[in-house]
Amino acid sequence: MTSSGGAGTGTGCVMHVRCPERLPEAVYRQVLELLGDLSPVVQASPPSAALVDLRGALRCHGVDGGRIEEVRRLGEVLRIRSISRLGVDLRIGIGPTIAVAATASGQAAGERGGPVGGVVAVVRWCGGVACGTVGHGGASVP
Repeated sequence: MTSSGGAGTGTGCVMHVRCPERLPEAVYRQVLELLGDLSPVVQASPPSAALVDLRGALRCHGVDGGRIEEVRRLGEVLRIRSISRLGVDLRIGIGPTIAVAATASGQAAGERGGPVGGVVAVVRWCGGVACGTVGHGGASVP
């Protein structure tokens, strides 16, 4: 998995997924299986994170990679599936590079922080600052 390219240009779209800390290994493997439903290119980053290359997968899911709102919606679908099937809330970041996606997933907990998940999609990275960020999620899920 490479870190080059830009979101919306068709050359790069990476999803970084953070699971809750101390997640049992069996449940982590189930999260990886959910990620495999999105894209065949999944890289586990134990103990509680993973990378997903979305470049080829966007078209399969009917998502226009140039529209960040649609890409973010794919992250929301993953989050809802994880909550409903596994009872695990995820922090998901989507961006043009691995570094941007990982930074976005770190911010996906919203203003309150803590274990609450969410989805942040970044269109581009401008001099160390996210430009064109869509959504923070962070809504509490019972």
